[in-house]
Amino acid sequence: FIQVTLIKSGIEALHNNLFEGTNVASLHLMQNNIKYIAPWTFSGLENILTTLDLSQNQLNQFPLAVLSSLSNLQWLNLQGNQIDDVHNFKWSQLNSRNILNSLFLGSNHITTIPEGTFTKLTNLNVLNIEGNLIHDVGSHCFPSSVRSLSLSNNILKKVPLHAIYTLKHLRFLYLSGNLFHKLPCPFHLSVPHLEKLELSNNMLTHIPECVFNGSFTIKELNLDFNFLRGLSARTFKGTKLERLILSNNRISTVHSDAFVGIETTLTTLDISFNLMEIFPSAVNDLKSLLYLSLKSNLLKQLGKGDLHGCRRSLEVLDLSGNLFQQVPKKTLKPLSKLLRLSLQDNRIQKVYRDDFEGWGQTLTTLSLANNKMTYLSGGTFSHLSKLKELKLSFNNLMYLDQQVFLPLRKTLEVLDLTSSFSQYNHPIETFITNLDRLEWLQIDHNNISKMTVSSFHSLPNLHHLDISNNDMEEIPTDLFSATKHTYLSTVHISNNELGSIKSRTFDSIPHLSTVVLFGNRISSIESFAFVNCSYLHTVVLSENGLTSIDVSSFTNLTRLSNIYLQDNYLISFSFDIITGDTSQLYLNLSNNVLKDLDGSNNTQINSLKIRTLDLTNNRISVIPDSFFLSCSKYLLHLFMSKNKISNLPSIVLPVLQVLHLSCNNFDSLHKSSFECCRSVQILMLDHNNISNVTDGSFRNMDDLRILDLSYNNIDRLPESVFAGTQVEKLNLSRNNFVAVPIASLELVQESLRHLDLSLNQIENISLDSFASLNKLQALNLSSNYISFLHEQSFHGLIYLVELDLSHNPLHKLLNESPLSSLVALRSLHLNNASLISVSTLPLPHLNV
Repeated sequence: FIQVTLIKSGIEALHNNLFEGTNVASLHLMQNNIKYIAPWTFSGLENILTTLDLSQNQLNQFPLAVLSSLSNLQWLNLQGNQIDDVHNFKWSQLNSRNILNSLFLGSNHITTIPEGTFTKLTNLNVLNIEGNLIHDVGSHCFPSSVRSLSLSNNILKKVPLHAIYTLKHLRFLYLSGNLFHKLPCPFHLSVPHLEKLELSNNMLTHIPECVFNGSFTIKELNLDFNFLRGLSARTFKGTKLERLILSNNRISTVHSDAFVGIETTLTTLDISFNLMEIFPSAVNDLKSLLYLSLKSNLLKQLGKGDLHGCRRSLEVLDLSGNLFQQVPKKTLKPLSKLLRLSLQDNRIQKVYRDDFEGWGQTLTTLSLANNKMTYLSGGTFSHLSKLKELKLSFNNLMYLDQQVFLPLRKTLEVLDLTSSFSQYNHPIETFITNLDRLEWLQIDHNNISKMTVSSFHSLPNLHHLDISNNDMEEIPTDLFSATKHTYLSTVHISNNELGSIKSRTFDSIPHLSTVVLFGNRISSIESFAFVNCSYLHTVVLSENGLTSIDVSSFTNLTRLSNIYLQDNYLISFSFDIITGDTSQLYLNLSNNVLKDLDGSNNTQINSLKIRTLDLTNNRISVIPDSFFLSCSKYLLHLFMSKNKISNLPSIVLPVLQVLHLSCNNFDSLHKSSFECCRSVQILMLDHNNISNVTDGSFRNMDDLRILDLSYNNIDRLPESVFAGTQVEKLNLSRNNFVAVPIASLELVQESLRHLDLSLNQIENISLDSFASLNKLQALNLSSNYISFLHEQSFHGLIYLVELDLSHNPLHKLLNESPLSSLVALRSLHLNNASLISVSTLPLPHLNV
């Protein structure tokens, strides 16, 4: 049994017997444009298919005919379509009605769930109908087997207890994003326990004591993004809550008995983004609290005993985004298990040595970011003996003692100093010397102008370094050491003032994988700038001032797979910049001023593994044979749009699949035009000056599927021009055709699915214009001069899903005859067609 996944392919219809002879058990067709599914599409899979994903398509009704025969279907996703009706569907017709356990109907156009709708699905565990327009839910519409039910993001005004009460196996209930002003009082369910109740994003202003009266317990309750102004006494009594989310409300007061009943069960409490000016004393009753967030309130201070009740349990405390002017050390001192503390986004300007004395020895993470701090003394962190992560970003440090991080040298792993200094006067090593365990260092946005050779030599465990957005003019050659930086993986030095990359700047660093240098002023890269880094896979040099790259700039980089050189000023380019073996490469040279392309003089010419080459938007007019020869063996994708190319070399590119030549200087196509690239599947030739296409222009291109010839000057095509191809999508828009090129299209009648003839000069659609194209799914005839449709104009197009006739002078009243045979048509465009009226069309699937 196999799984098939096809995403964003643009397919609009699934035809009969499409999977016949296969053993597809799991089929994923999401994010396409599927509008029509033929009744026997899944013929042969009736007892095999268990998983079907048709989400994010354009189905406007439940595909009953095609699904009814699938006897083993267990998982069905129809989310993100245009289904507006579920109550007329007889679920009893599904052969899998006793097997289906997961059904997703979210983000459709459903408005009501009538009584009994899903009751025939006796094995259903998960039902998701969120993101619709549901305003009414009938009684007994859900099967009792449901464990997870989502009605979130609808327009319900009341909790549909009459439909939910009977669900004896319910464990997860999602009701967020509705229009609830109040909750049922009491909130009765037939289950004794819910794992999660989601009520966020409603319009609740108050929760009376009677709502959660103990008829069922809840592990997690989410009430964020409501309009709660306070919490009354005994609001959650009897729930045995473990997690309570109250963020993003308007809570200013909390009754001292608000948490009665959950004192020993609650472990997580989030009251962030509210309006509290005083610490809620009710928190002191929570003896098992592990996580507490009071982020973004209006707290200025904490009393000495404010966290006394949870002093033996609290591990994570978030006080960020408040109005503290100093570390609340007296409140924090009794917390014997505190691991993570955030005080960022407050008004703390100075931190002193005794701020962490007597309690900081348990902390592993501390954030003091964005406090406008100006001063850190030498002993500030001396009591943080287990600290692993320290964030000091976005401050205004004018004085920093050289010994300030010394007490953390054996524990600190992450140090964030992004935009921390108001002025920078000392070498960076002054502060970070001997931080033996440091793995992650952020010192970006600090006006650093110079690094010394030894700046990071005392950091043996460094993995990630970010020096972006400073004023550095050069990288010292020995800044990164092969022996001292054995774990270094990522280096960011973007948006500085670097003028060049010297030889051996990145030499033999054993685990270096990514180097980001965009947005500098780099004009040259010397030979062996990147050498012997066996793990290096990505180098970003875009948006610089590059005019030259020396031979062997990239040498012996066996895993190199991405080089970004776009948006520079390169006039010439040669593959000689790469020496030695690499992985299959993506090389981006777009948006330069390239005129000259040179091949490689390297003796290992055949080993160059260029997989994707982007030369878009340059000034290339001639491509030397040697250039193609250098990259021919592995090249799959070649992008050369927006140049001055008029022909291609004869060197064969044996595996090339995608070729973009839009916006060039081709004026004719002939038998040898694409001899070099017979394996191409996608060929873009739009926006050239092509007026002549000779017979055999696409000969031997057996795999050609997508061809774009739009925006040229073509007025005819030879009869056998597409012979041997498998063209599925053909764009002939904006040319000079006066008639449909019938004879040429007949040779691809079995493969052609999409045809665009818009913006031409076609006046007549004859009886046989499309007679042979019976597999066509989309046809665009807009902006022509069509004034009359023969009653047989579209005869035989039984799979046509989309038809565009807009912007044509269809002066005569359109009767039903020309369109009556289009039984699968879903989309019809007739705007600006000079019609006074349109007859009723006998098209059952048309999406009006």
